[in-house]
Amino acid sequence: MRFLDEWLVDRYIFIFVLSLGAGIFLNLNSETFEVYIVALLLLFIFKDKKIYIFIIIFAIFFGFFYSDYINEKIERKVSEFGSNNLTVLIEGVKKNNYTGKIINSEMKIFFNRKINFYYKGTLEVGDIYKGEFQLESFKLQRIPGGFNEKIYYFSNNIFYKGRGEKFHLISGSRNIYSNLLKGREKLKAEYTEKFTGKARGLLPALVFGDKSLFPEETKDSFQLLGISHLLAVSGLHGGIIAGFAYRIFTPGGFYIKNGAAWIFLFIYAFLAGFSPSINRAALMFFLFSLRKIYLRYPDPWTILSLSALPQILINPFVVLSIGFQLSYLTIAGIVLFHKNKKSKLSLSFAAVAGTLPIVIYYFHKISLIGIVINLFYVPLFAIITFWSMVGLFIPFTENLDKFANFTISGTEKLSEIFQFLDINISAPSFWEILLYYGVLVLVFRKKKVNLKVLLTFLVFLLITSFYPKDWELTFLDVGQGDATFISTKKGKTILIDGGPWGREVENYLSFQGINKPELFIISHGDADHINGILWLMETHPPKNILLPVNLETNDLIEKLIYLANKNKVNIIYGYAGYSFYIDNTKFEVISPLKAPKYSTSNNQSLVLLVSYKDKRIMLTGDIEKEVLDGLDIPGKINVLKAPHHGSSTGISERFFRRELFDITIISCGEKNRYGHPGKEFLNLIESRNIPYLRTDKVGTISFINKGEKEFYIKTTLD
Repeated sequence: MRFLDEWLVDRYIFIFVLSLGAGIFLNLNSETFEVYIVALLLLFIFKDKKIYIFIIIFAIFFGFFYSDYINEKIERKVSEFGSNNLTVLIEGVKKNNYTGKIINSEMKIFFNRKINFYYKGTLEVGDIYKGEFQLESFKLQRIPGGFNEKIYYFSNNIFYKGRGEKFHLISGSRNIYSNLLKGREKLKAEYTEKFTGKARGLLPALVFGDKSLFPEETKDSFQLLGISHLLAVSGLHGGIIAGFAYRIFTPGGFYIKNGAAWIFLFIYAFLAGFSPSINRAALMFFLFSLRKIYLRYPDPWTILSLSALPQILINPFVVLSIGFQLSYLTIAGIVLFHKNKKSKLSLSFAAVAGTLPIVIYYFHKISLIGIVINLFYVPLFAIITFWSMVGLFIPFTENLDKFANFTISGTEKLSEIFQFLDINISAPSFWEILLYYGVLVLVFRKKKVNLKVLLTFLVFLLITSFYPKDWELTFLDVGQGDATFISTKKGKTILIDGGPWGREVENYLSFQGINKPELFIISHGDADHINGILWLMETHPPKNILLPVNLETNDLIEKLIYLANKNKVNIIYGYAGYSFYIDNTKFEVISPLKAPKYSTSNNQSLVLLVSYKDKRIMLTGDIEKEVLDGLDIPGKINVLKAPHHGSSTGISERFFRRELFDITIISCGEKNRYGHPGKEFLNLIESRNIPYLRTDKVGTISFINKGEKEFYIKTTLD
């Protein structure tokens, strides 16, 4: 692989860190063969260099077992802990959720680890308390594209979670670190109070990395324009701090001004919570300036790798942090692709090129206006950020407050204007990400591109992109509610109900790359079925909506119809006997009757029979015994969605009298307050020997047909 020689020669640290990261990912994804392919690919690339082979093998094994050791130790400690006492140094608080460093030596794993816990009372940041804790396991990702609590906290060096009570103060601010924590908290509070409106959320985000006060709708505007990276504490901040120190201490000479910059950067990294991006900026500056003492031309790849290494050794799971990945890929993109050092367009392109597939993977969107917008917003936010940081010490915040609010208002208006240029893209697969970076390296780093290798990459990418899709029906784990998603072989998408909240279903649709669904079907007007649909009408309005005939009107239904008319969505009313096809999937309405028969909203639910090839799926909404007793379904049902979340109201001896069903799916929330599914319902289907799966136990459940006769069943938690 000679095309890599020009930038990999003798970069041992770079190879070590890259392989170390691969080993950590290997530990977390050991059931997927792709990570093994990466290891083999690295070995193949460096087959002619024995030293590289040794480094790669050692680093992969070290990363794998180091991260595995920490993970196992934490899980063992949580399982053995029960309810016990812990001593914690409080480092931060958001409402009643505290973050603290655990002092107890028996909980230490190489380094002191943090805990996030809920407590109703008030604890002071910087003080040390002893309290009784009940540790809990982190929640796993229950819906594809959804939030993975464990990875989020682990990547932020928080390895324990729980609830605390009966706290008593051990000591107040008796050391430098405690006093620094108190000073930081006081500074943040005073700084936040200086501003009004949405600037009150933006400016603390820019200075301290605290986005807790920044409105979600404004975050969405920044994301739509492709400028959300400007909200992160990053190299820009490090550059401002270092430049400020250089200006002040220039008369002292090289060593004095660099020493001052190191100290200032460390203090600021502490104020910003030692986020991966500011750690990277501070460490890179330190290493660059250090190597300039001994070497005239420091190597950027070695410096970049050395800045990542201590962070990974302290916490191997930092490689899972979005901030860590985007920060390092941005710099890598600039090193690789920023040819014209004076061109802002070249710089913007390099940054976008370095992070594009990762941004799409996490946010499932691409802004076609992003590169151009960044040309204006990067220097604009450099000014705002500098102004904000100077504002910590110089009291001219009134003008800054007005300017920041004006900028936010303009950004939101721009996002409305350019909303049509923001498109959803399905999360790229492992192979697509690998191929993307492979093609970029081939094109931009090789004077004479190896056309055979490039052609192989492109052909493989085309095959993976246009390979026939599977037919899929998925019961989304939306907690206590219903949401069922269908994707046909030709990519048409149908959503039946949207659950009680819309954000996770929106993330799922975006994860699948869906911009405009073909059809929304609403079984009835209860909040746990329709609230998510109302959310999606704003973000992913469909072409059509199917409602049950004689639907009982309420505020939610009225809002739905208003949004449908606003977005020019075709409204259809379904009743028993109504049927239609989408591609080769048949939808038959079984209930309700066209003439109103039942008085309750639940019994007016739309009951659907979905048929694909010889498979039939029955979706029952929240119908109760009265409707179930009246249903006469000829033939076999392969998949039944349990009526009313497995409630006792869905018990019908007549309906379940025959071996009519292959499997029943119960959609219900974990530890829900209604007690769903009820014991009576479970006893009934168990007595009929009907297998069942529950979303509260196994997460999202997918029935996938790849062309074979039977369904392939996949769940997120198994």
